Amino acid sequence: MAQKKEEAFQLESVVLENARKALENPTTNAEQLRTEYSTLLEEYEKLLDEAKFLTKISDKLEAKLNASNEKLQQFNKELAQEAESAKTETEKVLKKNRRLFEQKTEADISRNRLQLTMTILIGLLVVVILLFVYQFLGCRLGLKTGPECRGAARTEQVQEPGKAESTIENLENNTSQEEVKETKEAEETENEFK
Repeated sequence: MAQKKEEAFQLESVVLENARKALENPTTNAEQLRTEYSTLLEEYEKLLDEAKFLTKISDKLEAKLNASNEKLQQFNKELAQEAESAKTETEKVLKKNRRLFEQKTEADISRNRLQLTMTILIGLLVVVILLFVYQFLGCRLGLKTGPECRGAARTEQVQEPGKAESTIENLENNTSQEEVKETKEAEETENEFK
């Protein structure tokens, strides 16, 4: 590449060398010096014109380069703003997702608590119903006897009046005098309403 640069200015180098030799040669007359000076002047004008032309081109290229740099800087700013906007938007989405996850978790916990409460209440209801059925049917079917079945015995007396006396006898045997008296009074009251 250095060789190409030398070739590009070969003519100018020859003109310069000829002018130098003519100046250094004591035998050179004024006419020869004038000729060499004229050639040197013409070549200098050409070089000056080329330098001006190259300077214009250089200035235009520099202006284009500056404009490109400005566009590039503007593009970088816009890109940075978009990146910041995307980051902000991503943070908003992440916050919203976290909030939704927390709300869903709270809803799941509430639903699970409600299901557990309902299960417990249903279980208690089933136990109460079973106890009632056992109490009621046990006394009715005679599977169970005792003071808790007195109400069932009275019901039987109302439904079957012929058995009333045998029931009273059973009660007298199983209960104290006071309870028999209360039972008789209740029976008399029921008969009065009939």
